[in-house]
Amino acid sequence: MLFPLLALTCLWGVALWLWPSLPARVPVHFDGAGVPDRIVERTAVTWFLLPALGTALVLVFAVALPAWILRLAATDSPFLSVPRKADFARLEPAARRRAVAPMVVLLDLIAAESVLLFALILVGSAKVASGAWQVLPPSLMWTSLGLLLVTAGGAMPFGRRAVERELRRAGLA
Repeated sequence: MLFPLLALTCLWGVALWLWPSLPARVPVHFDGAGVPDRIVERTAVTWFLLPALGTALVLVFAVALPAWILRLAATDSPFLSVPRKADFARLEPAARRRAVAPMVVLLDLIAAESVLLFALILVGSAKVASGAWQVLPPSLMWTSLGLLLVTAGGAMPFGRRAVERELRRAGLA
C-alpha cells in the first residue's frame, strides 16, 4: 500500500502546486500524438478531476480488490481463478492467502504506476496550457503505458510461481 499512497500524494501535490499558476483555459484531453483536442475553462472540477479519479483508482486497485482477493483465497471461492485450482483448494487458508499475495503487490504497483501517469498528464497539461509545450510528449505517455502493460503482464508468471511454491510447501506439487 506504500507505493500507491506515495504516488497519490505526489499526484495531489502536483495538482495543488500547479493550480495557482494555471491560465484561464487548460487542456483536459489529448489525442494519441499528444495534441490537445479538448480545452476548457479552468475550474476546480476540471483540474482536480484527474486526482479524484486517481484516488478512486487507488481505493479500488490497492484497497478493495486486494481485500476481496485475499477473502476469496481464504474461503476457496469458485470466483478466484488460480493455476491448479483443485490442489489450491486443498491448501490451508493462510497458504492460499500467501499464494495470492504477489497479485496483491502487483495490483498496488499498477495503481501506483497509473497514478504517476496521471501526475505526468497534469504536468503536461499545465505545460501545454502555459505555452511551454505545444504537445504532450507522446514518448513519455507511451513509455508510461508500456510500463503498466509490462507490470500487468508480469502478474501471471508471478502468480503461478507463488501458487506452485505454496503447493510444494504443502507437499501437493
